[in-house]
Order: sequence, then C-alpha cells, then structure tokens
Amino acid sequence: FRDVHVSLRTAAGDSWWSLSARPLLDDRGVVVGWRGVATDITDKHVAHRQLSWLANNDSLTGLVNRHQFRELLHGLLHGGSTVPSFAVICFDLDGFKQINDNRGHAAGDVLLSTFGQRLMSMARRTDTVARLGGDEFAMVLRGVATVHEVRGLLDRLLDELSEPCDVYGQAELLRVSIGVAMAPTDGRDYDTLLNHADLAMYDAKQNGGNRYCFFHTALGDNNRRRSALAQALRGAIERGEFRLEYQPQVSTVDEQLCGFEALLRWRHEEYGDVSPSEFVPIAESIGLMRDLGDWVLERACEDAAGWPIPLTVSINVSATQLTAPGFVGRVDAAAAKLDPGMVELEVTESALIDDADAAVSALKQLRALGFRTALDDFGTGYSALGYLRRFPFDTLKIDRSFVRDLSRDGEAQVLVETILAMARALRMRTIAEGVEHLIEAEMLTLRGCAALQGYLVSRPIAPDHVADFVTMWSGIPGSRLRETALVD
Repeated sequence: FRDVHVSLRTAAGDSWWSLSARPLLDDRGVVVGWRGVATDITDKHVAHRQLSWLANNDSLTGLVNRHQFRELLHGLLHGGSTVPSFAVICFDLDGFKQINDNRGHAAGDVLLSTFGQRLMSMARRTDTVARLGGDEFAMVLRGVATVHEVRGLLDRLLDELSEPCDVYGQAELLRVSIGVAMAPTDGRDYDTLLNHADLAMYDAKQNGGNRYCFFHTALGDNNRRRSALAQALRGAIERGEFRLEYQPQVSTVDEQLCGFEALLRWRHEEYGDVSPSEFVPIAESIGLMRDLGDWVLERACEDAAGWPIPLTVSINVSATQLTAPGFVGRVDAAAAKLDPGMVELEVTESALIDDADAAVSALKQLRALGFRTALDDFGTGYSALGYLRRFPFDTLKIDRSFVRDLSRDGEAQVLVETILAMARALRMRTIAEGVEHLIEAEMLTLRGCAALQGYLVSRPIAPDHVADFVTMWSGIPGSRLRETALVD
C-alpha cells in the first residue's frame, strides 16, 4: 500500500503521517511482516486544512464565504424533488463606508467582526451565516415558511444591534438594512433568491435604514424604474431639466416674510415630474449628488441676490456634499453676492449620523464665515440631542408629521412643546414645516414657534414669481397670529 494517511494523538499533540509499505514473504511465499516508510506530513496536512478552510470561509469573521454560501444554497434548492421552505436574508451595514474611510480599515474590521459575532449569536444551529464581501452579509433560515416566523428573529436582532459597538474606545452604532426573500415563493434558484433579498434590502435602506423589508413583486418593477431613472439623471443638468421653486416662510410675530426655502424639481421628457424623494437617493447612489447640489447652491444664491428685499434663502445640503472636500469654499463662492447671514444651509439628522465628525467640522467652518445652519426633519428617526450639544444650529425645523397631527393628537402636541422648549433653552429659532390649516398655525404660534412654512402660507412658487409675491404679501388671510403671538 502507498500513501495511507493516519492521525496520531499523543501527549505531545496531534500529528499526521503518511504510510507506505510492502509485505515481507518467507521462502514459501507467506507474509511474515511489512517493510515500509512512515513520513511525518503534519505541516502539509495543517496547510491543506487551512487552504480548504480559506476556500470556504471568510478570513476576517470566520463566517461562510460567498462561494460556500452559494454551494450550500444550491444544495438546499436542488437536493430533492421539491424545494423546501426557508428564508434568505441580506444585510448591509448603514454608514460603514464613512467609518472605514474616516477611522481606518482596522476600525472597519472591528465593526465587521462584531456584526458577524452578533449575527452568529442570534442564529440557530440549523442556520447558515455568511459574509459575502465588504459590509454585505447573508443568512439562511431553514424550516421557516411564513414571514411571521422571520420577523421574530429580525426584531430580536435589531434589539441586539442597538447596543453600541466599542471600536478602539469609541462607541459606534451598528445600523443595518435588511432584506428578506422566502423560498420557494420568491425564487427557486440562487441568483433569483439573492437578487430578490437584495432588492428588499435596498428598499429598507431607501426608507431610512436600520429596518427590514420583505420582497414583494412591486420591488422588481421599482428596480427597473430606478435603473431607468438613474440613466436619465446622467446629463439632466446639461439638458436643463432641473429647476428650483421657492416656498415662503413667515414670522409668527408679525406675519412678515422672513425667507424662502429652495426646492429642487426635475421634469423629464418621458417620465414627467419625478419627486425629489425618488430621484435624490438615486442621484446619491450613482455619485451625482455633489454636482447636483452645487447647481442648486449656485442657482439659489443667484436667484436670492435678485429679490426685491433681503430675505433668507434656505438650501438643503446632502451628506455627500457636506463631507466632500472643498464644500465650504464652494458655498462661499456661490454666495459671493449675498450677505452670508441671509444664507441658511439645511442638513438632515441622517447626514450627521453617517459621518458626524466631518459634518460638524464643515458646519463649524460655515458658521465661522457667517452662514446660518438649520437641522431639518428634527426628531424623525434618530437621536440628534448629542449633535445639538456638539454643534448649536441656528434653526430647528419641526417635521410636517408632527404638525399634521397637532390639532388631534395629544402626543404630537407634547412632542412639539418639548422641541420648542428645548430650542428656546438652546437659543435656536424654530420653523414648522407642512402647516396647512389655521388651527395648526395658531397652536404653533401660541407655543412659541418662530416661523411657519406650508400650503397655508403658499405653495412653492417659480423663481420669476417671487418678486411679485414679496411685493403683494400682506399676511395670511383670516389669521389672528399677531394677536396670538402678542398674548404669548
């Protein structure tokens, strides 16, 4: 026999040997023994095992890798006459790129390892957890047939992830977007199932992240539309398809105009008017937001310079813009014809979540140049109190969702009163968005809100109508806000 491999366990540890031998025969041809060679192949065996492990596992997290995940899933899908019921789950870490870029790859590796460990801690023995690459992870839940069964695990997982991760002495939040596809309902092959789970994950990310979404057929249609819009966005600036509209803001003290918010609009020849809530995330994802944001900044400042009286122009700024190199200089150049104090830059809480250090640094530089800053959509999904301590904004904008429920929901009233009280304590001005009814305006004014914005004042108007609107403005019809503000 040749190259028979055996293992030996001794007090010195485990070892592996290769045995080769031939029989020894006497004069009558009877086997009387063996003569051969025993070769220590421990090093080769360990190296082979390591190579085999690396071929099927991720070296950083120890989880199954993409290749092995595909093989395991293929076995599930084609291992019998029928496809069993199971769930494929895709995970993508929100804001990972910013942490990796700003704190280095070592910090990013700690985050990935911690996330992998927490996934494994939640998995059952029959489940498979994999790292597909980068910050993309996946999981197979065997033996589940309904979304209700999957929801329980995902709810527990989000609770588990809510605990901050210690990355070299600094706490980092593990926020993740999760997409789920159910087999065999949502697919009977690897590529279809993973693609559908990926579409659901993208939908979760588009809706704010740190949540899960189950695949449904409309997502496929949405993905095709998204791809078409992404293609149409390229060159849209050059084709002159974008325009700005301006929505007025009114002081509650005297009902005088105090400014306008610049609102971006896109009209495409084939798709018609496309909502900013749809095209802005697409522009972000394909790397167009910096150019588009610069166009808005330059156009809004140019328009504001031609208004009949000095009024504040509020301009929305994305996370991509805020943290891009040279952004502060581009703002300063665009606003060259304006008093910096008449330019207010609005950022959302999510922009601060993604890269707080770079965002706060840029905001401080803008403040030093005299520009005003506003925190938009306050209280709609993140905890911004920490950022308010690090950077005092000039203005807090109360989200329309609170304003809409103000007249009929006691909880909304308490939340608005709390926001207004906090803003007063921090010496910040407040603007309420989405004000459509007089009762809302009166309740906000009575509670000390400084300014109003919404259809009650005016719908957004075209740039060439702003001058006439300013000239003709005489107050909100039927309003008694002046009296309410004076009593307050």
